Amino acid sequence: LSQLYSENVQTRNLALNFLKASLIQFVKEETGFGFNYIMHRLSEKIKDRDLPASIFKGCGELLKIILAEKIKREELKEVLPILVEFNNRLSIGILYPAGVNEVASAFIQDATDEPTLLSLTSHLKEGVPMVTIKLVEEILESMDKNKVAERLLDTCSSSDRATRMSSLRVLNRLGSHSVSAISSLLSAEMNLAREKESGRLIDDAWYKIRNAIYILGNAPDEESIRVLSLLKNDPDVRVRMDVVKALEKIGIAESANILLAFLD
Repeated sequence: LSQLYSENVQTRNLALNFLKASLIQFVKEETGFGFNYIMHRLSEKIKDRDLPASIFKGCGELLKIILAEKIKREELKEVLPILVEFNNRLSIGILYPAGVNEVASAFIQDATDEPTLLSLTSHLKEGVPMVTIKLVEEILESMDKNKVAERLLDTCSSSDRATRMSSLRVLNRLGSHSVSAISSLLSAEMNLAREKESGRLIDDAWYKIRNAIYILGNAPDEESIRVLSLLKNDPDVRVRMDVVKALEKIGIAESANILLAFLD
């Protein structure tokens, strides 16, 4: 570990490769001591605000392996503090060594992969203690917000009430990232499957669009209003009615202007 922080690039790379192999071996052998020792040492190291980008990146490569394993083991309390440190490096107004912001951003994107999101969202359901659900929500909000929003747009139509409510809570807090994901969802024809005769959305599509409109109604900005306005001529009257409700809920001058335009 001490060599991982060396000023010599070759020394750092050798140490990094050895530590990666060690972590993988610890996972295979279910050796908790070595695995946790490395995790705790790295968790302390990344708290150093003056850590150069090269060393911060090496720590991140090892912590990605650790995060994935901790989530797999459902040891979630140790996941959030690590993500918080990387999110701190993205804070505006705080000066960090050159390149650290880019390293932190890449770490969060890479850590937010599909298996991780599936594992985390599996905890958002009836029967799971609320303290665990709240922790999972915090972890999701600390990951890549665009990827999380795309994933939760699916889960917020779940038949499980706790899953729906938790997904909607996080989506509401993600703000503009949710709006961006919803815009992509509405532009894909595959998400708008309809009955041929009436033009009504089939149930699965309707629940997804209904929830998307609900989320837009809780994000009072120009982009939300623009996306809502695109649905004004939807063949499904339920969609048009919910758009009107969302614009009414936003209740600012721009949404009122759109409603007036609808009257024509």
